[in-house]
Amino acid sequence: MQEAVGEIMNAKKLIRYFARMLFHQPPNDSKLMFDTFLDDLYPPMLDGKTEEESRKLRTQKVLNQLEFIFRQFGTDCK
Repeated sequence: MQEAVGEIMNAKKLIRYFARMLFHQPPNDSKLMFDTFLDDLYPPMLDGKTEEESRKLRTQKVLNQLEFIFRQFGTDCK
């Protein structure tokens, strides 16, 4: 995943890559990987929100995008 972050500059493409990785060859700890790369998957924005609020919002947005991609694969995030 770290290599992909260095090569893929578009966050939406990185989310799609992450979804394919989870679908085809899930890591041992996908939650840890998600948490580690959240800032790369959906960079923080300077919008006046606290760090906790921003992280929660970004987490939900990435999960929504992952769910959409997984449905295209014929599965879901569960």
